[in-house]
Amino acid sequence: MRDVGRRVAELRADLGLTQDKFAEALGVSGVYVRRVEIGQENLTLRSLTRFAATLGVRTVDLLAVPQSREVRLGRPPRRTGISSEAAPPAAMVANPRSQEEDDERARTEVDLQVPAGPTEPGTGHDPTPRREG
Repeated sequence: MRDVGRRVAELRADLGLTQDKFAEALGVSGVYVRRVEIGQENLTLRSLTRFAATLGVRTVDLLAVPQSREVRLGRPPRRTGISSEAAPPAAMVANPRSQEEDDERARTEVDLQVPAGPTEPGTGHDPTPRREG
């Protein structure tokens, strides 16, 4: 869950939102947001979905590896030229991908092929002894 927390912090900071403003938009406490961002609080699927919607991303985007693997405590660095007052409301941010793009991606993904022949279930290993000759 640490990666999810880092990703939340990264996306929140990109929007120019403080932890408290983000918590207010979510309807949760600032302490809860801080605990999520440092990996001390696990998110339910419902909470994960709410966080994603408030950040204007898909739920799966929160599961992506953050750009920075560095662990940072406290607030993300202040970004110059961006203030929480100038940022659009988090719930109003457009989703970067449309549903049509997601549907098209799902249709074009390559199916995994399982090799023919006897295999041990779930391993892809052929248990048949081989004769050395």
